[in-house]
Amino acid sequence: MSAAGASGATSDSLGTLTAVAATGSVTYTPFSLVTSDLCPAGTEYVNAWVNNPAAGWNDVLMVGTTDLELANLNTSGIPATNTIGSIATDQTPALSVPDGTYSVSLHCQVGIIGAEVVGTFDGSFTVAGDTYTFEPLGAAA
Repeated sequence: MSAAGASGATSDSLGTLTAVAATGSVTYTPFSLVTSDLCPAGTEYVNAWVNNPAAGWNDVLMVGTTDLELANLNTSGIPATNTIGSIATDQTPALSVPDGTYSVSLHCQVGIIGAEVVGTFDGSFTVAGDTYTFEPLGAAA
């Protein structure tokens, strides 16, 4: 299985992606993304991208961090930049969060945005009203 995102690069799926606070409020619940395993040795950054083209979500950055936080990736996770609702309104132009399923791909990278992607973890979340629910996707690690 391969994945592509904002960097345009492709790589193999390393496993699944879910969230701590797997269910919550789009407006009020903060969450962290958690992977089923660690990124490969040499990973310097992780970025998580959200897509739901029907809702106008195309490579929306949900998480961006450096190697200083990578040790927690498969335990407590890496905090998202904000709630789902706030991530939407922080975009230019602002996005809405209509009901539907949104794919999320966390990229293990050597370098910053646009750099080599050495693996991905895949998941999704479904929105119904003001409630989201994360679901893991991808190969078991």
